[in-house]
Amino acid sequence: MRRGMWVILLLAAAVALSAGAVRADEVDELAKKIQAKHADLKDYQAEFIQETTVRGRTRSASGTLSIKVPGMMRWDYAEPTPKVLMTDGKKSWMYLPEDKQVYIQPVDESASAAIPLKMVTGKIDFHNEYRAEIAAKTDQSYSVKLMPLRDGVGFRDALLTIDSKDLRLKRFEITDLYGQTTAVILKNPKINTGIADAQFRYETQEGVEVIESPVM
Repeated sequence: MRRGMWVILLLAAAVALSAGAVRADEVDELAKKIQAKHADLKDYQAEFIQETTVRGRTRSASGTLSIKVPGMMRWDYAEPTPKVLMTDGKKSWMYLPEDKQVYIQPVDESASAAIPLKMVTGKIDFHNEYRAEIAAKTDQSYSVKLMPLRDGVGFRDALLTIDSKDLRLKRFEITDLYGQTTAVILKNPKINTGIADAQFRYETQEGVEVIESPVM
């Protein structure tokens, strides 16, 4: 299960609102607005609540998400079990303090784990990587569905909930190839606080087993 959680990251999704996909030009317009809004973003931090559902059973977790442009991301899980997932854009680490183990693997930028990073920084590609639809919209939010255009990315589809006023990612839900869903709610975002690069790299610790693994 720990290996399965590697590609966790997760997420997007929505409130089922009124209906039907909207024209492609609206997707283009939304993408341009998101990119313009995030043009000056250097780093981002928010609290998160995560729910993973497998065979009708849901597991909850919570913690803090940190992101730094261009490709750094860190998930600090506080509950139910402390752990840290981080990437500096080239390598990824999953550190399990209680087990005294750290898993290391190269970064796969197309995998589901990259969705929060790309969406929060305004870098997600609605055309070349995914087929995108605005599934619904209200005065409060857009609901955008993403379907990968190629195989091998580790997930079937994703739903993003984007605030219609500040164009920030509020929630996302990812469904993997086996029907497992992971949903994440982002709260209390902080922008451009000056997060150090060192926060996104694992420093070797005595007594911690290092396990290298390939891209999954």
